Amino acid sequence: MVSDYRAKAKADKEKRERMKEGNPAPEFSFPDAKGKMHSLKEFKGKVLVIDFWASWCGPCRAEIPHLKQYYEEFKNNKEVAFLSVSIDAKRPDWDKAVKEENMPWLQLLAPNGGKEIMESYQFSGIPFIIVLDKDGKIYKKNLRGEAVKNAVNDVLSGKKAEAPKVIGGVGMSMGVAM
Repeated sequence: MVSDYRAKAKADKEKRERMKEGNPAPEFSFPDAKGKMHSLKEFKGKVLVIDFWASWCGPCRAEIPHLKQYYEEFKNNKEVAFLSVSIDAKRPDWDKAVKEENMPWLQLLAPNGGKEIMESYQFSGIPFIIVLDKDGKIYKKNLRGEAVKNAVNDVLSGKKAEAPKVIGGVGMSMGVAM
């Protein structure tokens, strides 16, 4: 029993380590509304804002106007891209929300209600917004509002990502416990 606990604790720690700022983002490939597959590899060389969301998530829907504003500010910058990945379990719900929200950037749907991507990216709550640098490395995560725009500007200006602060053994980023 102790060895099972230790093995699980070690695996959990390794997953958390993979999602630290400066590490490569876990690769994924999901379909868009027309069924065409897209992967992170398409965004190499660009600063990428990834928004993990769902149609049923009120805070996610409330964040979309901010993302639209930042998209408008950066849309002519060829070094910046936006991507939304829905964890909706029901395709019709996702289709309806995408149409209602009219988000002009690439929209993808994770299979199985996003269980695998949530595990891979180590999040349990949404919206989960992350910014990747041009090399596909995690620059900042758990972003909302103005912090998204600031992170993009910081990457573009060459500012290095700050390591998350450790307070009492608990990692903190943007004031949100990890």
